[in-house]
Amino acid sequence: MQSQRKLKTIKGFTLIELIVVILILAILGAIALPRFMDTAGDARTAVMKAVEGAMRGANNMLYAKAAASGNENTATYTITLPAGETVQLKYGYAASTAELVKAMEFSPAEDFTQTGTAVRHAKANNPAGCQVVYVPPTAPGLGPTYTPSYAAGPAGC
Repeated sequence: MQSQRKLKTIKGFTLIELIVVILILAILGAIALPRFMDTAGDARTAVMKAVEGAMRGANNMLYAKAAASGNENTATYTITLPAGETVQLKYGYAASTAELVKAMEFSPAEDFTQTGTAVRHAKANNPAGCQVVYVPPTAPGLGPTYTPSYAAGPAGC
């Protein structure tokens, strides 16, 4: 009779095993989550680094055009871009940030603003902390300066 009353073995996990697995997953999540929290800020920082590169590239193209016409050492010079836009140059480079922006194409344009001497990311936590400042050259033979500002967290990108 005892052989007929064999206890059935129940297959599955115990409550303790389930709690241990949940605890391990929670610890892994707590470690990994902060690494992915500010991906939007990291993306805006990367975009502003690309904008700085685009500013340098556009300005080098302007300089090449001025040098080709022998005006790289002229204090003020105006060139016309293929689209018909005129750009003021100073010693071969864009005379101001506004002039440099004319030679660039931002995409999407509403993500960026040109404020004074700076190009800023309009969607940054603090646009003043997510910008590139442009200063044209002050004499022939000198290049322009680009000063990036990519503050991390709520104070920046």
